[in-house]
Amino acid sequence: MLVGALIACDGGTVERLETRVADLEGTVERLESRNRVLDADNAALEATGARLRARIDELMTTESQMLATGTEALASDELDAAEEAFQTLLARYPNGDAAPDARSALATIDARRAESLVGEAAWYAQDGQFENARAVYQQVVDGYPDTPSSALARTGLADLDQPALQQAAVQAGFVIEGVETFWRSNRDTLGGRSLIQPEVRFYVRPVGDAPIDYLTLRAVFYTSEDGSVEEFGDGDEYLVGSGDTPIQAGVRKQARIRSGVGYVDNGFTGLKLLDGGAPDTRVDLYFRTSFGSDWVKLLSLDVSKEFQL
Repeated sequence: MLVGALIACDGGTVERLETRVADLEGTVERLESRNRVLDADNAALEATGARLRARIDELMTTESQMLATGTEALASDELDAAEEAFQTLLARYPNGDAAPDARSALATIDARRAESLVGEAAWYAQDGQFENARAVYQQVVDGYPDTPSSALARTGLADLDQPALQQAAVQAGFVIEGVETFWRSNRDTLGGRSLIQPEVRFYVRPVGDAPIDYLTLRAVFYTSEDGSVEEFGDGDEYLVGSGDTPIQAGVRKQARIRSGVGYVDNGFTGLKLLDGGAPDTRVDLYFRTSFGSDWVKLLSLDVSKEFQL
């Protein structure tokens, strides 16, 4: 019927119908184009919404929550995670209420790491791996200068800076560490009167697994005044004698050797030394590993002008 109706239409009617069809097709094309634009706008809105949701989640992580996260990680000794949490907190809330606690926690993390490294370096030194020990000590000095372990690292480096000391000691089966020198007032030396004497103090530790079963130490002190050098006095210490218990591997023993000669502490002398008036003094340290063996020189170093009562 429709075909018959179309055929019956005159030319003008067909033209109007074709125009209408064309208009409808154009409308469909515009609607499809608009739909594509709307799809793109929707995708952009979804992306923006995702970013906003992420920002909301970020803002919902409060300062106190971040502090709690870092504190929990620190208590579990998860130092990397704790450090990240505290650093993020400070970056986001540099002046927040938790900022002082975060900075204190970061200092604690540095102190723990430095302490661990010093222990590692000391093990290397004990085992005779001096270059490894030096590298780790230097890592502490450079990377953690404000920690308590930094002073220990500098002392360790000072010990390693005595190559002759360490070479001779290692060949004999031990290392020495923590060397200190000073002047000291020793009471009851002269029938109740004090004698001010130079002193050297350090620790001895076996190398490897072999114990130290005999070790005698001698310190010879020299003073220098007016350009002349004079032997001031000496002292011995039988650190491990023939009847003593050997120093076992992993154990260290302190040695303290003072000069047999000193200055009578008459009050004025003590005040003079307290003000840094001790003479320029050097100590040479020797050892031997059996009663009849020759003395072997360990080191020569300046005695500090520090005075201890």
